[in-house]
Amino acid sequence: MGRASETDDEDVVRLFPDNADTVIWFSGPVSYEEAHLSEVLSAAMKAWEHFFNAHEVSSHYVVDAASMPYYRDEGIRLARGLANELGSQFVVEFDPDERNPAPRRFRAAGPATNSAAARVFSELAADNARDLRGDWTIDLG
Repeated sequence: MGRASETDDEDVVRLFPDNADTVIWFSGPVSYEEAHLSEVLSAAMKAWEHFFNAHEVSSHYVVDAASMPYYRDEGIRLARGLANELGSQFVVEFDPDERNPAPRRFRAAGPATNSAAARVFSELAADNARDLRGDWTIDLG
């Protein structure tokens, strides 16, 4: 795991529930279907998202105090699982409490355990890099 200064922001996949029907964010929401994660990890993320929505405190994007330990621990477990599926090319960031100035970051120690997911995120990273350079091609055909 690298420190924030050692990691390009475009290589950071963020994990957090929001109103996008996914908890995966990489320059915008990434649907579970698009991500090509394992069925087990996708199902766990959907359950965690449902838990968050059921325990959210008045649209402040935090869960109630009694739910925080499960939300935090499961988020950490899911972030580690996502990091392992994507491999060491990516860092997965999870912030259980947005008031914390230093979110938790996870990076796999080795190659991706899910080549389909790693390929999807590598393609998204390449698209992000092109966008950052201003390489926008519009097909008018």
